[in-house]
Amino acid sequence: MHANATTRRDLLLRTPRATLAQALAQKALSEFARRSGASLPTFVEWVRGQTPSDYRPNKNLTPAVLNEVCKGYEHLEEPQKIVHNGVEVRLGKEPPRQTQRTPNNGSTRDRLNVLRKKIRKEQDAGRSLMLDRHLLKQWPEIIISPFGVVDKSGEDVNVSGRTIHDLSYPEGTSINNCTDQGSTIKPMYTHCDAVATEILKIKLDYPGARVRVMAGDVAAAFRNISVHSNSVYLFAGHIEEDDIIVIELAAPFGWTGSPGFYETAGGAIAHDHGSHTTKQFPGGFFNYHWVDNHINVVADVGPACDDANRSLRYAMDMVLGAGATNTKKFTGWNARQRVLGLVFDSIADS
Repeated sequence: MHANATTRRDLLLRTPRATLAQALAQKALSEFARRSGASLPTFVEWVRGQTPSDYRPNKNLTPAVLNEVCKGYEHLEEPQKIVHNGVEVRLGKEPPRQTQRTPNNGSTRDRLNVLRKKIRKEQDAGRSLMLDRHLLKQWPEIIISPFGVVDKSGEDVNVSGRTIHDLSYPEGTSINNCTDQGSTIKPMYTHCDAVATEILKIKLDYPGARVRVMAGDVAAAFRNISVHSNSVYLFAGHIEEDDIIVIELAAPFGWTGSPGFYETAGGAIAHDHGSHTTKQFPGGFFNYHWVDNHINVVADVGPACDDANRSLRYAMDMVLGAGATNTKKFTGWNARQRVLGLVFDSIADS
């Protein structure tokens, strides 16, 4: 039997249907990379469809739309740079070439299925690449950092968990240690007492009306921010049991630069949302946010709740593209709302 046919037969026998397409894609991409002999940056640009005329690494982000909905946003230049090129990591020092690849955290051994599920989801979304391990010989510059799995509150530990990419290991030579901290954007957030202040203000403006609070969340947050093809070698991991490597194509949770670069998008969402006006909000909606969490506060009068809800969802989808709204994390409108680990109570004024 032809070698390719044998490989495909073996995959069919040992791979569940749900993951068969992903396994075949991994094999096909790996073989393409090997035969082409392409550098890692060139290969990543091919996969993402980046061309000289359209170099955007994340095609969900559109410069013209961003310019239109974020008119007047004082930091607009920063998200536009990310839209056009992705985030290029500036290094204070070059991480040492790895002669031995760092093993994963022990937490992955008993929850390997959780790690696989998460990485496959990221691959399907175009935010990572799963490739055969032998490509480390072709791209020896790749830096492997360990994966780990931690519990998600209230969920079954056997089938669920939060995957972490430990970019602070090893101490002294980790990706976080080597990142030039002066080149990363420092996020600036308004203190959460602004929410309580807005509740009190609305109660004075609309005496007798119920004040409602809701929270909305951006899907995948940092993962909407693509990494420049020249920098993806810094954000890799592996699953030793499956003989694969994982290349992160989007800003990882755990990288010291991710919060600041994401804030350029989070701030743009808040700006767009806060620029929408209605009869009840002639100066625009209250637009508090903390990282990917956005909070609305309104007097429950007429269509105010619906208007604010639509405005926030619209802003998310305009800035980050369709699907940016994490519908599961949008709360209802409540007089007492728990968000950011705090409880805001418009009845008790607390």
